Amino acid sequence: MIKLFSLKQQKKDEESAGGNRTGAGGKKASAAQLRIQKDINELNLPKTCEINFPDDDDLLNFRLIISPDEGFYKGGKFVFSFKVRNTRLCLCFPLVSILTSL
Repeated sequence: MIKLFSLKQQKKDEESAGGNRTGAGGKKASAAQLRIQKDINELNLPKTCEINFPDDDDLLNFRLIISPDEGFYKGGKFVFSFKVRNTRLCLCFPLVSILTSL
């Protein structure tokens, strides 16, 4: 019985230390943040693509850099900016803009 209480206390301590929480304010992670974290962990990019996070703590804003190694655009570098809206529902599309002038 004592072991059960210690496991509950350990779980509580982990949650308060940063389990599903973000930042120093101790706010819970939103559904969008949890979803993007899961998707990024499962992402398998080809060697011609890379993801860049300008702010390591903000997973909802990132850049995708595509550098084709064949075809008409070989040697080019195309940078796209993604902004995922932090809403209660995960039904919103991300805002995507191209930062490379064409």
